[in-house]
Amino acid sequence: ITSDKNIKKKFRKKVHFTTIKYIKKIKPDYLFSVLNKKILPKTCLNKVKKIALNFHDGPLPKYAGIFSSSWSIVNNEKEHGVCWHKIEKKIDSGDILVEKKFKIQNNDTAYNIDTKGVMIGLRLFKNIFQNLKEGNLHFKKQNSKKRSYYGKKQLFKLIKKIQNDQKNKILIRSLIV
Repeated sequence: ITSDKNIKKKFRKKVHFTTIKYIKKIKPDYLFSVLNKKILPKTCLNKVKKIALNFHDGPLPKYAGIFSSSWSIVNNEKEHGVCWHKIEKKIDSGDILVEKKFKIQNNDTAYNIDTKGVMIGLRLFKNIFQNLKEGNLHFKKQNSKKRSYYGKKQLFKLIKKIQNDQKNKILIRSLIV
């Protein structure tokens, strides 16, 4: 499941993409959620026979939620990351299957970071398929003490802050998408 047209185009010959509505009608072995704008309903997840995985465009547990690349810039991080994790009831809280970190350059915008992250995520996706074939999946638990969550409320506060301080380059970089 994805709402990203570029991902659908790249993998259309290898992967069957579908909708949440259709998932409820079938019982897939696996479900991969990639750059979805919606939280998958429990009724959909209950139909998955083996495992449901989500691609998260940020390092977990530190950057759960939305716009993780923006928050990395705002928080002056030197690196960012992406991961694939089990989908659980609590957003971005499931055990991590694979993750990869990468450096943030001083002039990177949220868009640059997101683009790098998606490309890394796609490479990890290929590895996941290989590991599925071999039955070789190993997960690690997230450390909930290191968890932070950035949702819409935090985003609105950031936008308000940038409106009050338009000369702040870090805030401006964080919102270029």
